[in-house]
Amino acid sequence: MKFRLNKSLTLLELLIALSLFFVIVLAFTSIQYFIRFHLVTSERQSLLQNEISFALEHMAKFVSQGVGPLPLETVGGNPPNGFRVRVDRNLTRTPPQFPTPANTDDDNWISYRLIGAPLRLTCSCATISASSPSCANFIGDDLSFHIPTPPAAGFNINITGNGSMIEVALVARWQPNNGVSLDNPQVVMKTLIYARGSETH
Repeated sequence: MKFRLNKSLTLLELLIALSLFFVIVLAFTSIQYFIRFHLVTSERQSLLQNEISFALEHMAKFVSQGVGPLPLETVGGNPPNGFRVRVDRNLTRTPPQFPTPANTDDDNWISYRLIGAPLRLTCSCATISASSPSCANFIGDDLSFHIPTPPAAGFNINITGNGSMIEVALVARWQPNNGVSLDNPQVVMKTLIYARGSETH
């Protein structure tokens, strides 16, 4: 008499199969999380770079129009929390006019400084004399964005060349009050700007 053997999965084989299945699922999940995590970090870094680039371009626009024997000076005590540049409004007109070194009535101070808590970099305009042009709508878009504290970690300035050149370093962090981490990236950018109009005064 012949017996027919019924083949079936043993408990051990079933456990091994399930273990392999969960290892594969876990591997795919980890890869997906890793990719998404780094995409988010890259996106945050790009946004921070855009903010800093806009601020540095804004500074370059006005610092390059700086005039006077000392067109650039620090503001806000020691250590300074910003700087200002003297701008001849004749040079900022469209088309630019000849600078008027003897006439300060058409000059304005453009200031870049840190304010508030958390710290923000802002730009403001002030008149030099009672007859200076109005600052309304002169400096354009607001460049305010958060930077890390303390100030030395976020906004570094160094005026050289007898007040005609400035080296600016800006630091931006996604969450300015938290430490740097993979999900809280930090971006640093530096530039050197020359006040071309300084030689006209």
